[in-house]
Amino acid sequence: CGAKKAAKFVRFCDAFSIPVITLVDSKGVKACDDSFGGDVKAVAVLASAYSEATTAKVTVVTGNALAGAYISFVSSAGAPDMVYAYADSVIGVLEPMTAVQLLYKERMANGEDRKALEAEYVSDKCSPFVAAATGLVNDVIDPADAANKIVSALDILSSKRVSTLSKKHTNIPL
Repeated sequence: CGAKKAAKFVRFCDAFSIPVITLVDSKGVKACDDSFGGDVKAVAVLASAYSEATTAKVTVVTGNALAGAYISFVSSAGAPDMVYAYADSVIGVLEPMTAVQLLYKERMANGEDRKALEAEYVSDKCSPFVAAATGLVNDVIDPADAANKIVSALDILSSKRVSTLSKKHTNIPL
């Protein structure tokens, strides 16, 4: 599963203080093929590796950052140091289909079109500009400026030092 490989990579980078640059687009992400629940465990290990990493972490949302991708790579749970988003990206805690079922249940019962409600949810709640206004994203950028923003962020984070509590090890999901 790709999540396991990514978790190993993040841990390797963290071991040698190599910055982690994460490009997020969760559109089309498929579950792993291994036994029931294996994909959930792999994603949990990746989220754990990412959140525990003390090296510099810069995230660029290039497409969708919804549900687990949002929680792991954009929110404070994953603890990225800097988050940038493209203007056409979609950032949210819930997939639009799920959000509409929960938030617009009455409106759907009154006959409003599900696809229209999903589009409304994405434009009103999942805009990168909304995320920037609430502090989830540091800046909404043009794709042409991404490299410069990443270099600037890494320059700012070059002196990052993290003091952690002394402990034997973490309790990662194995």
